[in-house]
Amino acid sequence: MFDLPLGARLASITAFGYAVGCLNAGYYLVRLSRGADLRTLHTGNAGATNAGRVLGRRGFATVFLLDAGKGVLAALVGSWLAGYGGAVTGAMSAIAGHVWPAQLAFRGGLGIATAIGGFLVVEPFGTAAVIGLVLLLHALTRRWSASGLVGIMAAPLVLFALGRPPRALLGVLAAAALLLLIRVGDVRDALRPPTA
Repeated sequence: MFDLPLGARLASITAFGYAVGCLNAGYYLVRLSRGADLRTLHTGNAGATNAGRVLGRRGFATVFLLDAGKGVLAALVGSWLAGYGGAVTGAMSAIAGHVWPAQLAFRGGLGIATAIGGFLVVEPFGTAAVIGLVLLLHALTRRWSASGLVGIMAAPLVLFALGRPPRALLGVLAAAALLLLIRVGDVRDALRPPTA
């Protein structure tokens, strides 16, 4: 595998990351436990927050960790195959797979947990700072999706302020934030108050 040209390795990482990202934990857990399609319940978003509305706090935590794990796995494999650029490629591909899963008619979640997991591998210190921001926002708003979206979109600024990543990564993070904004035709889900 390491004898392959860099382009071929990056293509393999992209395919692997996307495939892993397509494994939507919220959708499958709700399908298995309730026999329902998560995308037809509550806000219709196939992510951890909406899964939590159906499965409770434990369900939210499980889905969040599994979705974050996809980003971690894709970034680690990418790093192993192609270094730093491979890690970034893997993380972005997993986010895309979560947001637009082919087997679910390209209707997935917002990709927040997957982005957090992937970028913990790519830039752990800066991502930890962003997670701190997300937790602070959640404490103020009690809305995970809205807090996560703001955190992801603020990530390039946070990392720039910390002087951590190379400029190329700032561009990638900005692209990830843009990807999430595009996905947030579901911004209603992110901003909707939590249900009892």
